[in-house]
Amino acid sequence: GDTIAGIGDEAAVTSDKGAEVKAKAIDKAINVSPTAGRGGGVAISGMVALYDLDTRFHASIASTAKVSATSLDLTANQVENIGTVAGALMVGNENSVGGMETTNTILTHVAAYIGDNSQDDTSNSASLIPNFTAPTAGVTITGGTVNLAAAETGIVQSLAVSLEVGDDAALGASISVNNINDDVTTSIDNATVTAKNVYLNSNADDTIHTIAIGASGSGDIAFAGSAATANISPSVYAIIDNNSVVTADDNVGVIAVNEDEIETIAGAGAIGIESGGIGLSVVVNQIDGDTIASISNSTVDANGFDGNDSFAVNTGELVDAPDVSSISAPSAFTPSLAEKRKNVSGLAVVATSDQAVAANAGTFGGGTAGAGAILPVTTIIGSNAQALIQGGSVDAHLSGDPKSTSFRVPTLDVRAGNLSYTGDFVAAIAGGGGDSIAAGVGTV
Repeated sequence: GDTIAGIGDEAAVTSDKGAEVKAKAIDKAINVSPTAGRGGGVAISGMVALYDLDTRFHASIASTAKVSATSLDLTANQVENIGTVAGALMVGNENSVGGMETTNTILTHVAAYIGDNSQDDTSNSASLIPNFTAPTAGVTITGGTVNLAAAETGIVQSLAVSLEVGDDAALGASISVNNINDDVTTSIDNATVTAKNVYLNSNADDTIHTIAIGASGSGDIAFAGSAATANISPSVYAIIDNNSVVTADDNVGVIAVNEDEIETIAGAGAIGIESGGIGLSVVVNQIDGDTIASISNSTVDANGFDGNDSFAVNTGELVDAPDVSSISAPSAFTPSLAEKRKNVSGLAVVATSDQAVAANAGTFGGGTAGAGAILPVTTIIGSNAQALIQGGSVDAHLSGDPKSTSFRVPTLDVRAGNLSYTGDFVAAIAGGGGDSIAAGVGTV
């Protein structure tokens, strides 16, 4: 669904106080799907648990509108908290077959912007007024701050467990698939904005926690499998573009921040007493996407008159860097990638992206005749962070006389940082009276 708040085309809003345009929502879901069964001969069961969220959250002001106030707060905020638990227990006097799958997908677009908002305002009400005279477009904030903020927080927690027992044969598999794909944007597009401070803050913070366990046991042959995949793919943008004119007495901040975390535990164990057992676990974790802060083809001036009026930005340096000089003990948790901060008085264009993955996976196969254990683990991190100033001008029209001793040169801070961590623990064990094969592979 959509949540839209906005000031439309050629509208005029005047206030001797602050103005607010906000779109906010919190989505929570818990899905518990258990199944159990027993068969005198063959027991067969399967369970699939699905959750799919597709939403838009926009707060906007049309570039043709006129807004006059003492402050402007234009914010869009979306929070998703998804929990899925699925389990299967099957017992068959002869054979037992069971499977379990959980799939969670989040697709969301969060935006706070000043620009063409016709996609959100389809009424075109100004055209319905005879002899309508459009106001002089622009956002003018007297003595206060224009704050554009778009924030998305996604949390997915998934547990899938499958247990099968059979006198002759037991086959079971547990699968967990989780995806977060979000677009978080703040922008000033072909618009004029004047204020004491102008801030664009885009922030995406996504977390996936997954546990997938499969276990099988039989008097003859057994197979157990588990698969866990997690993908986080954000697009985080803070942009001033398309011939915009932004003038601030003190500060302009164009800030894009992305923080992603995946923690995965996967395991499979199979014991076939007479013949053998085969355990297979597959883990794939991927984080990619773009984090971009930019000023393009626009005129931006941050005068920095008040040196005591500042704002904090990430530096791209870790507060506590993890020790990677030696092999670390397995951990189910990722370390903190909190960054150092610095204060800026003037203009800052900053993009930082932090990604952390912890994967722990094990598989076991056992049997009198033979056993097999196979475990591939793959981690892919391909995120991109950019801070850009291209076309137009910045701080080329500052007020005051640069030759004066009282003239204060504002700060210009342009930086991009991309910090990544991955810690994978892989264990494959096979034991049998005959041939046994164990293979564990970790790829980053």
